[in-house]
Amino acid sequence: MKTYRTNLWLALIIMMFIVCSCSYLPPIILNPEVSKLSGHRFNDISWLSDGDTIIAVSLMNPGLENKLLTIAVPEGHVEEIDDRWNNFSLPSRSPNGSIAVVTVSVNEIWLLDVEHANLKFLTKGDGAVFSRDGSEIIIYVSNLSVSDLNHRELRYIDLQGKVVRTVNLEFDDDLSHQGREHLTGLSLSPDEKYLLISLVNFDPEIFQYTTYIADTRSGEVVNMFLEDQVGYAHWSPDGNRLAYIHVTDDFFGEGELVIADREGNCLYKPEIPAEVEVLTWSPDSNRVAFLLRGAVYILDLETLSTSEEAMDRCQ
Repeated sequence: MKTYRTNLWLALIIMMFIVCSCSYLPPIILNPEVSKLSGHRFNDISWLSDGDTIIAVSLMNPGLENKLLTIAVPEGHVEEIDDRWNNFSLPSRSPNGSIAVVTVSVNEIWLLDVEHANLKFLTKGDGAVFSRDGSEIIIYVSNLSVSDLNHRELRYIDLQGKVVRTVNLEFDDDLSHQGREHLTGLSLSPDEKYLLISLVNFDPEIFQYTTYIADTRSGEVVNMFLEDQVGYAHWSPDGNRLAYIHVTDDFFGEGELVIADREGNCLYKPEIPAEVEVLTWSPDSNRVAFLLRGAVYILDLETLSTSEEAMDRCQ
């Protein structure tokens, strides 16, 4: 019995050593323009229109559920919006006050009043963004018909969930043969004529990240970027720049943070590990918050280096 216990403890020690060795990550060395906001671990973030608060989705628990939180900027203080657990994702801010929309359990859109900690079901859908005046919500809806796997549409609804109009989407890619589809981001252009749709299609062998640009009037949808594995794309609120992630680890959805012009041409890549997961613009378009190893960091675009080395990372 003593020998058995000794061997058991030895096996446990070896296993702990292997786990610790494999999970070790080198420290992150930050440029002056990048600062750490919160060391908590999160799954998703969206900067509220007040500029002082970020909505965050906590890291999932073993039951694949998480909580909605707020992060104060620049203090980094974290608070629960309420104590319920659910499968929250893709929070998106309203231009007015502390209102947002959030996807629940993959295909439900809920209206979130952050100030009063109130959640209200609106409609079914994959993800949502507000119109620029906050009077309507644009819902991206997929998998509408088993007989037509390419069928996607945009539904415009009011804040009570009533459908105002719909736009059928015509993708230039054939999506019917691809694997399971998951939305990673929606972003409406400032003139509301175009919508960025970031998708990941995955099957047992490959994860394909693609960002499309949809004409919100005609419904025509084309691939926004010539390069592969581009996801989580968002226009800046002023419409002058884009931020996106060039995915280098397709299984975990991590990659390089890229700041680009409005056509998607790279302007700058901060010198940080290629492990960025999610991003959100500040309302004034001067900062980008992003997740790196689950923690929240902020890139200050007003203090960006314009060195030749910084530009070379775009090559």
